[in-house]
Amino acid sequence: MKTQPPPHVRRYYTVAVSARRTAFALWAVAGAIGTFAALDITSIGLFLLPVSGFVVAFIVRNVRAPIFPEILGAIEGVAANLLWGAFISHGVPRCRPGVPLTVVLSGRSGEVSSSGCINIDSHAWLVRGVVVAVTGALAYLVARKLAGRGTRATM
Repeated sequence: MKTQPPPHVRRYYTVAVSARRTAFALWAVAGAIGTFAALDITSIGLFLLPVSGFVVAFIVRNVRAPIFPEILGAIEGVAANLLWGAFISHGVPRCRPGVPLTVVLSGRSGEVSSSGCINIDSHAWLVRGVVVAVTGALAYLVARKLAGRGTRATM
């Protein structure tokens, strides 16, 4: 005979929760690939567009979770691109108008020093990435609440 847990102990149904988490994460990956492809369309982005399409087709066909609101995970993929842009440009000085992007100076034979600058403001990318990430998470939570599906189901 199976014993029931005490009333103050809750058990969580993990199959549905893990399917939703997996779907959300896969939509985030699809959003990240699609955003990167759109931002870098002139070079590698053109080749990433079909990959993004395959990821979306895979999610729609194979994931056993509803498409909405898990598709809002794509917003987190957009935020990941913005945060990555802030990370890779952090600490590199901004270029002054009229200054070339990279300067290579040669000293004695065998010694080369390189300095450079970028046109990207890493702080602005960081703020935008955090705002988009928080907005995506809040939109997902509101959509889950409005859909009437809680993340915890008791047995």
